[in-house]
Amino acid sequence: MSMALETDTSFSDLGLSLPALARLRLHQTWTAPLPVSSTQAAELWLADLDLPVRLSRWAHGFRSYDLGAFTADEFAARKRDVLAACGRTDGRVLMLAQPARDAVAPRIYWVLDEDDTPVAHIAEIVHDGERLGMFVTGADGRHVQGRLVIDGTPTETVGQLRAHLDADGVRVGLQLTSVDGSPVLTMSLTGTLASGSSRALIQSVQRAAASQRVLAA
Repeated sequence: MSMALETDTSFSDLGLSLPALARLRLHQTWTAPLPVSSTQAAELWLADLDLPVRLSRWAHGFRSYDLGAFTADEFAARKRDVLAACGRTDGRVLMLAQPARDAVAPRIYWVLDEDDTPVAHIAEIVHDGERLGMFVTGADGRHVQGRLVIDGTPTETVGQLRAHLDADGVRVGLQLTSVDGSPVLTMSLTGTLASGSSRALIQSVQRAAASQRVLAA
């Protein structure tokens, strides 16, 4: 059975159609409350929040594949939230995220002006889809500050965020410390980016669903 996604929207600067598929290496090191470090492969989608993913009528029957984070309503709410976080009322927003609503990988946003020039980068730290913190770059395009929920407790943090996106791939790095300088979180996302064909995007959702079933068993 054919399962097509409408992915014919061009993003000229990258030479990609959106949503695009990013095959990445995710590394996270939490220092608080206890030292924990992990490295894993992750498949994220790059999408324009003005252009939600629309499944074809053939794919709507596959309800076990949670695309909750990539619906029109969710995109509209995320765009309002992201623009408000960086003090803007308008602009284009690109999001790099797992499509499932219960995502564990961080969501990265690029806020663009009318010339498609980045004016802010945002990292949203999530666990099982719940936001633990949102960090927006300042005027220098690098420094961030904000609250991060650690073991249920909001903690004031400061740090640096770098989010690079080009035809060669994705390179994101986030370092957070407490206000007294103690390390809290180090995170990196690196890998390749390619136009998401219908087959590639559906297969990525199938792999994610299979992984979740294994973890739940």
